[in-house]
Amino acid sequence: MVLPELRPKDNPLYQTVGTTTPSLPKETQQKPSATAEGERRNRMNNITIIGNVGKQPELRYTGSQMAVCEFTVATTRGKDDKKQTTWHNVTCFGKLAENVAGSLAKGNRVIVVGRIDITTSEKNDVKKTYTKIVAENVGMDMTYDIVLIDKSEQVVKQVAKTFGGTILDDEEAF
Repeated sequence: MVLPELRPKDNPLYQTVGTTTPSLPKETQQKPSATAEGERRNRMNNITIIGNVGKQPELRYTGSQMAVCEFTVATTRGKDDKKQTTWHNVTCFGKLAENVAGSLAKGNRVIVVGRIDITTSEKNDVKKTYTKIVAENVGMDMTYDIVLIDKSEQVVKQVAKTFGGTILDDEEAF
């Protein structure tokens, strides 16, 4: 019985480069899509930090009514007398900014995911470089604490603000 050749030389799917690496013909190789390429580029400037909110989040609005929230996060590494703390400036925009300002307080343990933004300025021939994290996601770290999310009061305030009205205490309501 004659066995067929396992790697026919005339089949382009089995052409080899060098001695052992099989490769597909160029016309059958897929190019990465523009979306995949953009996502790969975006992942190259990602940072995730876990630390404690150091400065109470401050909410402000730009001239075009874009919400901007800025706060600091302290990350600490090392043990006992060899601890080293790094302070990170964090900025977030839009609905995230409003949610962060309404939810976080100084001392909360948080996880921040974002990208690093580096700016430079020059004043009196002195060049300064500033680094901040532009947050894409901010959440509570539940490793050491229980986090209770109670939206009832927030919802009541939002409804009163949107549709008008007064929020009454329990005693005033009855």
